[in-house]
Amino acid sequence: MSLLSHGFVPYVSILSLVLVAGCGGGTAASNPIGTPSGSNNLGGVAATGAPLSRAGVVVKSLDGKIIVSTTTNDAAFFQVALDPARAPYIAEVTDSSVSPSMKYEALVLKDDISASGANVNITPISTIVTRVAINEGLAGKADSEIKAIRANAVAQVKKAIQPLLDAMNVTDTAEQLLTRQFVPTQDPLDKVLDTFTVSCTSASCTISPVSDTAKKSLADSTLAFDVSSVSAASTSATKVASKLDTVKGAMAASAPVVVVFSPAGKWGSPADSWAGYNGKFAIYNFSDSAIDGGSKLYLGSTKLNATGFWNVSAAVDDKGSFLFELPSWANLAPLSAQSKPSPFVFGFTGKGAPESVTDLRDCNINGQKCLVLIDDGKQASLDSSDASVKVRSWAQFLVTLPQQVQEKKPEAAVPPPATDPTPKDSPISTETPTSAKAAVVASVMSSWVGGFNGSFQLKNTSSDSWTSWSLKLTMPAGVTRVTSWGNYKLTTESSVVTFGNESWNGKLSAGAPITLGFGGEGALSTVPSACEISYNGGAYSSCTIALAGSTVPPTPVVPPTPVVPPTPVVPPTPVVPPTPVVPPTPVVPPTPVVPPTGTEEPQSIATSKSAVTNKRVYVGYYPSWSDNWFSSASWDGSALTNDAILKASKLARVPATYTHVVASFAQPNFSYTTAGNYTANKWDGTGLNFNAGPKDIKRAVDVLHARGIKVLLAVGGATYNDWAGLAAEGGNVGPITTALKQIMIDVGFDGLDVDYEVEGANPARVAEYTGAVNAMRRAVDLAGGGRILALAGWSTGADCTIATGTTATACGGKTSYWSGSAGRERLVFSQDGMAAKIDMINVMSYDARYENYDGVKAWELYRDLFPSKTIVSIGLETAPEGWAGGMLVTRNVDTLCEGSTILKDQFSNVVNLPYSVERYAKAVMTTRTNSNPRDGAMLWQILKTATAACGTGTVASPASIANMIGDVYGLQKDDRAAWK
Repeated sequence: MSLLSHGFVPYVSILSLVLVAGCGGGTAASNPIGTPSGSNNLGGVAATGAPLSRAGVVVKSLDGKIIVSTTTNDAAFFQVALDPARAPYIAEVTDSSVSPSMKYEALVLKDDISASGANVNITPISTIVTRVAINEGLAGKADSEIKAIRANAVAQVKKAIQPLLDAMNVTDTAEQLLTRQFVPTQDPLDKVLDTFTVSCTSASCTISPVSDTAKKSLADSTLAFDVSSVSAASTSATKVASKLDTVKGAMAASAPVVVVFSPAGKWGSPADSWAGYNGKFAIYNFSDSAIDGGSKLYLGSTKLNATGFWNVSAAVDDKGSFLFELPSWANLAPLSAQSKPSPFVFGFTGKGAPESVTDLRDCNINGQKCLVLIDDGKQASLDSSDASVKVRSWAQFLVTLPQQVQEKKPEAAVPPPATDPTPKDSPISTETPTSAKAAVVASVMSSWVGGFNGSFQLKNTSSDSWTSWSLKLTMPAGVTRVTSWGNYKLTTESSVVTFGNESWNGKLSAGAPITLGFGGEGALSTVPSACEISYNGGAYSSCTIALAGSTVPPTPVVPPTPVVPPTPVVPPTPVVPPTPVVPPTPVVPPTPVVPPTGTEEPQSIATSKSAVTNKRVYVGYYPSWSDNWFSSASWDGSALTNDAILKASKLARVPATYTHVVASFAQPNFSYTTAGNYTANKWDGTGLNFNAGPKDIKRAVDVLHARGIKVLLAVGGATYNDWAGLAAEGGNVGPITTALKQIMIDVGFDGLDVDYEVEGANPARVAEYTGAVNAMRRAVDLAGGGRILALAGWSTGADCTIATGTTATACGGKTSYWSGSAGRERLVFSQDGMAAKIDMINVMSYDARYENYDGVKAWELYRDLFPSKTIVSIGLETAPEGWAGGMLVTRNVDTLCEGSTILKDQFSNVVNLPYSVERYAKAVMTTRTNSNPRDGAMLWQILKTATAACGTGTVASPASIANMIGDVYGLQKDDRAAWK
């Protein structure tokens, strides 16, 4: 809408995932993790290096008919009952932890189906074997012939990967590569699967090294294995083995990225409804490529009940899927650059017992498979014989790393224990003089005009163990109020604030910290003074205090790795009766304190609904890049109420005068999917720049709907000009049309707005514009639900020009003063059927100064051009205009400065009338041949501040415009200070 460009930050799609071999490793297991029971059963393991836990498995006949379906268990083991007489079968497993999902196969023979003995595993190795065997032709062959074909096929595959088998000390026979059960993460064969990925077509399987070093060493980065026949496979095997032999060292040395789950203190027993724990995830980079800050980590678990994450941004859905975004400073170097692998640690508050979390799965970081393990060294109560625990053993993984990695592995067989980390986006050092009894570091995590979110990290620097504590501080003059986040008792007296422990977090051993988050009014720009600490009921004594900057240092402080993990400190098992006085509160809630805005702000939907029904419209464009961040979920993951969303979201709080809000801007070369955007809560590929994600904005849209306000999505604007792809879909449904349809459905937009702001009225521009309108109309119709298509009409787009070949009466036999895009909309929508495709037009009747342009005339031309079913609104812009000169004032009597009076219109007719909201709004009420009773006004843009003056007159601001529009059109008044 604006003729001034706006900035935006591009995002990398977080669901454009590439399959990379899973992570794993380990020594051979003495016992299989599952064995068939009873007669005529097939059992096996599904793994790609990482175990494929809870993955879908189907068994088919050779002609593709599904015989039976099941899923793997937490230990990646599957078992099905099959009839040996109907063999052979094809067993398939789907890895849904990558996008697109990948499918692996195994050829099942008659002899594989029995009560005990051989089993068939589904792995990348079995997939290549199966492809070769199928291409040899199996239909009609005897069991013995099929068995020979599979044996020949696996022999060729073994020959191809023999360099890797040797490097990992795998001594299995060819047949055992298919049939010997192994424990993922604890078997040399699993370590082979760590080193490469496989993708197959009908004639070829491509083997790709996971190691970046190996990829660079290979000329083509991939190794093609011909599966068209056993003979072709034999030839390919020799070539593949030769190449693998040159890079086997690099492939074997690069271990996976590992994510380790562990508790850091718990309270209650599994039988207690209030049981909980502090937990953490530690990310270790054993690979040969770096992991940068901002990386995305995906995990799955139905048993992990976690909330209140810190040191990471977290999104959780109701299906047990977790998405984490690492902070910008969380950089993990490749293994080769580490003297000793140090993890990045983030924490959370968990509900229930940590030992129940055994089903962690689907680990994926930046599109690459990773391995998620349980710190069994910290969870002594785990049953080490449990197959799912055995698969997830961190201690076992450490001792079975490749030798090159073992030389750099951590000193202990468990990851470093967690201390209470500092809040997200503010890692700070807590080193203090040992003479002090306590040290405090204050941090400002976010701020706004009039308020901030902050934290105090209190550290016990005495030699005593605390059983209770009380911290007293004098806040600086800039802080006028402190509000509690709840994991402490807070008292205030004038500028003195006192933080006291709760019954469940009073114990703090020597050297241990605790973080106290809070919200505040004012600004915390200087260090609080008079720091005093009292512990164990003793007298107050002085403590040290420092203020950390709100910017993040490039390298966070990582706690040292002790040889022996100390006893968890926070919080201890409550000694008070069964229910703690206050349930533990996470250190940093994801939803910040909403900055105070005054009592005039709406407190509930009931008091902020629009009373408008079928009156004239008032449309406001809303700039996504100026919206505030908010979360639609509270710290414990529960959804906020609509009233809470109203208070948290600036978008949800727009004044009730507006009947339509248009979110701006999506890019015309638009890409969007439900999985890649809505589920991931990211705007990648859309061009939108909301600070909150799509799922959060959906809730704001829901609130606007509940208030009686429609919400559209604007496509284009002054910045985004790449319309070719969308225009090309004008005749057929394509990916952009489909994506626009889907975002309307997912987020709840009530339609689209065509914002084609590309200059020119030539045939090429007209054709592109026409195609874009046709495509967006189709997207709106596909989305259904009575959605509408709006259009932002160019200021002079409906003008009569020489190019149109007309001397219409509306133009007085004259042509427009303007060139460029003048008359373009007239050319586009004079075509048969085109005008009827637009439901609403918002004329950009501004930014053309005042000497030779009148917005009222522009509105009249658009009104006459479109049928009466189309609503046509006159456009307004908060003063001053984007192009300096025009000075929109509120009332006719406010025309007290240059630019507030229209001198001539675009056809050089003398006007000398006010450039005012009053005149423009009332002009729309003048009946014309094609008038619509809902014709109204539009504002660019809702959040623009009026910074001009027009003598003693009132210049147009969002508040003064809304007041005048409300008066003229009888719409609801909503004069809030926040919108002035």
